[in-house]
Amino acid sequence: MGEALNERTGGKKIVLAIDLMGGDNAPKAVCEGVEKFYNELKNKQEISFMLIGNAESKTLVSEQILAISTFIETEEFIKTSDKPASVIRNKNTSMAMCIRAVADGLAMACMSAGNTGALMAMSKLYFKTIEGISRPAISTIMPTKNQPTVFLDMGANLVCDSDNLFEFAIMGTAFAKAAFDIKEPKIGILNIGSEETKGNDMVQKAAEKIRASALGVNFVGYVEGNDINTGDVNVIVTDGFTGNVVLKAIEGMGKLIKYYVKQHLMSSLLSKLGALLAYRQLKKLGEKLDPNNYNGALFLGLDGIAIKSHGSANAKGIANAISVCHKLAKQNVVSKINDEIKRVLSGG
Repeated sequence: MGEALNERTGGKKIVLAIDLMGGDNAPKAVCEGVEKFYNELKNKQEISFMLIGNAESKTLVSEQILAISTFIETEEFIKTSDKPASVIRNKNTSMAMCIRAVADGLAMACMSAGNTGALMAMSKLYFKTIEGISRPAISTIMPTKNQPTVFLDMGANLVCDSDNLFEFAIMGTAFAKAAFDIKEPKIGILNIGSEETKGNDMVQKAAEKIRASALGVNFVGYVEGNDINTGDVNVIVTDGFTGNVVLKAIEGMGKLIKYYVKQHLMSSLLSKLGALLAYRQLKKLGEKLDPNNYNGALFLGLDGIAIKSHGSANAKGIANAISVCHKLAKQNVVSKINDEIKRVLSGG
């Protein structure tokens, strides 16, 4: 497998491993997403794919993509309903082969829209955790008015302590610096109020740890739910249970707003005329509210790049997740995160 890949890429291209079988709309949406990403890529010469899927999925891949890819066939894949413990040791699933490609140095990063628990468990198994970090976290980029906001954890760690939140702050800061070139990312802890006395012991102790560390100079304190999308804070940390609820609540609100806008614009002849006149701006609004535009979450804290796509993502969402995968691989983000973690933990 490695020889075929090296021969095809010449050892120079950015190779991305893609699990064609993961997700609610796989393999069709994933194959279409690969195609969409490639067609929108400016420098097509720098990219190559390792595609892992069954025989049927191969028929959905275009000749254009197959020409620059290595296709690895397997009939085994992980279902959304599978428990991670029951599938983690199976090396022949499309997800496992996708992750192993990165661990073995055959690809620089991987992407899957499959079972989140299984993807996290397998990534931890094959990549290992970065030294100094006890638990990896799932991070995403929140849509904001200003600069990008790195939000974590989104569900990898449902129960956390203050040490975990402190590590999330380190990883989120490193990610913001490496991926977005933000020199001094502002950090906040999600809380029920901004006052110093608010919150439980976990967030209060985490705040103390951050203030006493090298991150303290950029720590803004507590932020509330309505601060997430302002862009005033670059890194927001919380436990995985809260983070997952917040993320889905925001996505749900976006869908509700789109529904109400459409409903009211179609309510009368006059409003329909107004909608026609404002078509371009309404289209831009729809793009801003589409969760597929923000698809692609990184497992931070692992010594390898694994990107998780929403399971329900369409081709557009898959393309965006692959774009995140490509960007982080190109910027060698894992190495930069490693360096930042060492700096903070050493007190530098």
